[in-house]
Amino acid sequence: ISQAHWLKKRGREHVRSASRTCTTVAPELHSPFGCIRTMILLRPALLESSATGSRGRRHGEAAGSCRPPPCSSGRGLATWSWQRLRVVAAAVLTVLSSAQDLPSESCSAGSNAGLCSAEDLCGDERLLRSLGSDRVDVQDILASWLAVCQAEEQASCSQKLQNASWLFGCARQGLLSPETSRHRSSLLLLRHAAELAASKAWEQPHVVEESVPCKKPVNASVGRRFDEELLELTLEPGRRCQGGECSEKCGLIVIDGVLLPQEAQELVSHGDHVADQLALQAKDTDKGKKKRKVDIDLQLSAQHGQAARHVFFLYTLERLRRLLARAAEVPVSWIHFASHFLSRVVPSEGIGAEEHKHSVHCDESSFDRFHYSGVLWLTPQDQNTGGEIEFYDAGQQTWRRKVKPVEGRVALFTSGWENIHRVTPLKHGRRWSLPLFVSVQPPFNSTRLAKACVQPRGSKQWQYCE
Repeated sequence: ISQAHWLKKRGREHVRSASRTCTTVAPELHSPFGCIRTMILLRPALLESSATGSRGRRHGEAAGSCRPPPCSSGRGLATWSWQRLRVVAAAVLTVLSSAQDLPSESCSAGSNAGLCSAEDLCGDERLLRSLGSDRVDVQDILASWLAVCQAEEQASCSQKLQNASWLFGCARQGLLSPETSRHRSSLLLLRHAAELAASKAWEQPHVVEESVPCKKPVNASVGRRFDEELLELTLEPGRRCQGGECSEKCGLIVIDGVLLPQEAQELVSHGDHVADQLALQAKDTDKGKKKRKVDIDLQLSAQHGQAARHVFFLYTLERLRRLLARAAEVPVSWIHFASHFLSRVVPSEGIGAEEHKHSVHCDESSFDRFHYSGVLWLTPQDQNTGGEIEFYDAGQQTWRRKVKPVEGRVALFTSGWENIHRVTPLKHGRRWSLPLFVSVQPPFNSTRLAKACVQPRGSKQWQYCE
């Protein structure tokens, strides 16, 4: 979901190997959707082992040098594919064991928890049969459940279907379930819940909705610039948007209430748990100095976090992806994550020149694949804690706007030189946030995509499906 660009850059062999691993772990499954739990929850393990294999091949081992029977030495394709299989198998057991210790949240999330009954969406055996069918439209699945609700329960059932938190709880239970027949529809249900949540957040009055002229450097070959060097660049109207398709509309949107306080706290608790695990590892390797900044990507989240909270992390990203699609005025399929991570920052003991180094920056100047940016704040802040984000007006050569960090607030903005910005130093407390950066690019045509996702026959079709 999140790192298609990673796979694209490192070659088609990784996708083919992931396909083989998936079908080996679950040979009874006949489509990539059947492996969705492995590919979603354990994708970071696949990526890490793929990187290991590609490094081995770069040191002189040819991809075609290993043919059955497997090579007796070296790190050829057959060898590191088997290593990947062992990694995934171990990770599956880890995820399953951690999930067993977590309480079921399928019908306890959201304000409509009291509507759950013995015949609810999550536990109704009739619905389970629907989830295991070949349906691919989540609306059909929900309609089939609503149709079998008794007449006196129609109102409560309809209300449940509009509750994103409740639907996500069902989706999470399905994704963590050992019943593989539920995984595909559970993923579709998760996306449907994300769409409902994003739509509700977008309909709220925006705290800031600012339109600014797009800017790009006059010198198209200019590289990364920071601080004074960045502010002194000569700019002209327009967007660079290298490798993507961006509109000529640029600006900044700030929305409150994207996450409820308890949802933000769940991500913070998840981040704290992973950070503690990383600190223990650092202590074991005599590197126990507490870091001022900790970044937790999906790989670290899956390796060291609880499975249920990792799925909530993915759900949050899906909600943000849909908000970014609305801000960019493009279909959701055009929004591809280039980078995202949970970030924890604590104040430095002394604020000096090093603290402000590279504080003024432009996201697209740093990485040309960044077309839209955003940040979701997860901890409450006030005017005394610092950590605000300030945006620069290149025309007026002054700082035009300051956005304060508020729990559950998200700021979405174009990544070009019209939104040069900086983050003020944190004075006390700590700040958890979720920065994210996306590329805006149309997907492959629908005919190829449909064929690839139904039954992929090679690495290229796996890329289309991704």
